[in-house]
Amino acid sequence: MTRLPLDEIFRRTDAEARSRNAELRAMVLRHPDLAQQLTQLPWAPTSPAQWGGFIPPRMALSRGQLRRNDSPQRAALVAICRTAVEREYGEEIARKWLEEINEDRWSGPWSPHNTIEGS
Repeated sequence: MTRLPLDEIFRRTDAEARSRNAELRAMVLRHPDLAQQLTQLPWAPTSPAQWGGFIPPRMALSRGQLRRNDSPQRAALVAICRTAVEREYGEEIARKWLEEINEDRWSGPWSPHNTIEGS
């Protein structure tokens, strides 16, 4: 098995994250009511287009310890995005997406096919 250099792993991971965020952003922005909800979040952007598609991870490092991220910002973003996924792909895919995002195993460019195959 060939091992990738660490910088290549980071480069690929960053590219995958950017792709995933862009897809999620586009999905939310296709629904004007959901896009508007982005501007009503704590520390919200003034325009929905300013959101980059990032959802903070469920676990976060705080004071040197890994802790659950229960911020209202994350909860609201997850709810908005879950609604967008449900509208575009249905309840089953939205449920699987929610499981993945809440287990921090959401990786690679997001698509309903990644979610189904990863089950």
